[in-house]
Amino acid sequence: MAMGWLKRWRERHLARWRAGEIDDATFERNQVQAVWKAFGLIFAVIILVSVLGLASEGKSLTHLLRAAGLIALLGVIVAFRVGRMAAYGVRTALLQRDRERVEADPAAPLVQPAQMPLVAERFYGVHRRSIRYTHSLMVRTGGIGVITLALGTWIGVTPLVIFLGIVAAGLALWCVYLRLDRRPFLEISAEGLWCRAWGKQRLGFEDFKAVYPRQNRWDRGISLVPRDRERLRRRLSWLGRLQLRSGGGQMAVHGGTLTLWANRVDLPQADLLRTIQAAIIAPRRPSVR
Repeated sequence: MAMGWLKRWRERHLARWRAGEIDDATFERNQVQAVWKAFGLIFAVIILVSVLGLASEGKSLTHLLRAAGLIALLGVIVAFRVGRMAAYGVRTALLQRDRERVEADPAAPLVQPAQMPLVAERFYGVHRRSIRYTHSLMVRTGGIGVITLALGTWIGVTPLVIFLGIVAAGLALWCVYLRLDRRPFLEISAEGLWCRAWGKQRLGFEDFKAVYPRQNRWDRGISLVPRDRERLRRRLSWLGRLQLRSGGGQMAVHGGTLTLWANRVDLPQADLLRTIQAAIIAPRRPSVR
C-alpha cells in the first residue's frame, strides 16, 4: 500500500514538474520526502508488530526498546539509501531534459545569468589538474583507509577488508599521481578545445552542436554534444573514444558526449558553460587541425 502511494505521489509531482508548476529543486525535494514518508510508515508498522510480538512472549522493556531501536536504525538507513536513489533519478531526468533542450535550441539558457559581463578570454589558456580537487580526493581516500583499518581491527582480516584495502591503496596511488602530475591537461582558445584525456588533436567549437551542465555527487562540469559523432570519434585517442561512447559514465543519458569536469581544473561551471555555449553558437570559423 505504501509503495503504491509512493508511486502515485511521484506521478502527481512528475506531472506538475513537467507542467512547470514546481521547480527542479522542489521536485527533487518532494521525491526524497515521499521516500521517507513511505518507508517511515512501513517501518513503523514493522516496529509495532515486532514489539507486540516480543511483548506477548514476555520480553523485558529493555529488550523491546532495543529491538525497536534496531529496526528504526535499519529503517533510517534504508530510507536514506532509497532517498539518494530517488534524488539521483530526479537529477538524471533533469540532465536528460537539459540535453534534449539544448539539442533542440543550442542557445537555450541552462544556468543563472552572470552577475558581471562574461569575458571569454578569462578562460583562454592552459589549465592543469586542480590541486584542491586532488586534496579532496585524498581526504575521501583517507576515510576509506580508516574504515578498512577499523574493520580489520574489529572483525579481523576478511575478504571484505582485503578488498577495501586494495581499493584504498589503488586510490592512494592515483592521488599521488594526480598531485605530482603538473602537465597541461586542458587548453581553451578562440580556435577550440584541447584535452589530454581526448587525444592530441584540438577540437573546434564547430565540431559541437550543443553543451549542457552536468553534475554527479562531487563533480561539476559540462557535456559537449558532437555535431557529427562518427567524424569526431575518428579524431580521438582510444581513451577519448571510450569517453565519447560512455559519456564519461551513465551511458543512458550522456552517451555520445564528451565531458569536461570544471572543478577538476578549478574553473567555475556556470561561467565555463556560458563561454563554451557562446563559442558554439557563434558564426562558424574554420577549425585548426
